[in-house]
Amino acid sequence: MLIIRLLAVVMLVVICAFVGVYKSKKFETREHILREAIYLFKGLENEIRFSLNALPNAIEIVRQRMNTYLKDVLGNISLLLVKSNVGNSELLNELDRLDSLTSYDKQIILTGITSLGTSDVDGEQGIINMTISSLENELCD
Repeated sequence: MLIIRLLAVVMLVVICAFVGVYKSKKFETREHILREAIYLFKGLENEIRFSLNALPNAIEIVRQRMNTYLKDVLGNISLLLVKSNVGNSELLNELDRLDSLTSYDKQIILTGITSLGTSDVDGEQGIINMTISSLENELCD
């Protein structure tokens, strides 16, 4: 009887440790992707403000400097933005590939990307700054 209880306790500890490691990896990946998204928007700000590149080209230029999770998703988003009739649902489907992000994180990135190109350069800088601050706030949480 005592051995069964000890085995149950050991199994419980092992399962809790496994779940803890899994969750911590997911949070670590989320933090890394959010930092890459901040890097993306800072790079987009430079490309749009100083080089005056169009949004899909700017995304592609910044994407080529990346080497992590966000790189492939951004490539597909850049291709979708070249199409004139792309909807937010298609862009959100691409962002859904990043399963470690919360839906709110994905919505911030989607709103930031889709809002660009709707105003002049100064307006776009404001959009980028708001997106960066929102991502930094999510990173702190």
